[in-house]
Amino acid sequence: FFLMIRRPPRSTQSRSSAASDVYKRQVSTQSTWAPGCKRIRLILMDIDMPIMNGIEATVELQKLIQTKEISPVNIVGCSAFETKQDIYEGLSAGMKDYITKPVLDARLDEVLKLFH
Repeated sequence: FFLMIRRPPRSTQSRSSAASDVYKRQVSTQSTWAPGCKRIRLILMDIDMPIMNGIEATVELQKLIQTKEISPVNIVGCSAFETKQDIYEGLSAGMKDYITKPVLDARLDEVLKLFH
């Protein structure tokens, strides 16, 4: 299944703090939508998003992981852009893998098995 997280309304809160708050809210409430799940294991990160793109969001999440504000999580980029440069940027930002749209069932299964 896919989980979509909407960004809260704009505020004076920093991007890093906003990303941390959204992630922590999801972790704290996940027992209601994923009983027995202890943490988020995989994020399929869309690259082309408004306000903060997937590369920027990945960099912010990696900072939070390094400062131990959130638990480590595997981030897989997901985009219709598939140039070597796009893939390189995603992997350099801290993504563990990169899949292209339209997402093929076999490729999605491969990614899910890899990070399960």
